[in-house]
Amino acid sequence: MSFASSTEVREMIGDAGFRRLVEHYAGREIYVPFEGSTSAAAKRFEKIMGDDAPALQEAFAGTHIRVPRRLGPARVEVPRLAAAGLSLNEVAERLDISFVTAAKFYPIPVRNPGVSTT
Repeated sequence: MSFASSTEVREMIGDAGFRRLVEHYAGREIYVPFEGSTSAAAKRFEKIMGDDAPALQEAFAGTHIRVPRRLGPARVEVPRLAAAGLSLNEVAERLDISFVTAAKFYPIPVRNPGVSTT
């Protein structure tokens, strides 16, 4: 049995799609059906995943995904706080997490201030 990593899946469908996956399949191993499958499980998968279903099926059909039990608070909260206008440092301080952890989930690429790009 082969498995797609949750990192690969999240990168493919983005945070909103991954959040939907976790909300519906938390803590389970799910089979990614082939596109066009008429089974009840395939129809349910396509209904839940919506517009993300075809991309997942194209990349991972016939494999399984181990869905995490929940999203870590940083994975959910860092993008939300960034969208609210908080800087990376403010997000790290507010969530009481390290700068490095916050940077992993910050939606805007973070440049090293000590490195010149010119």
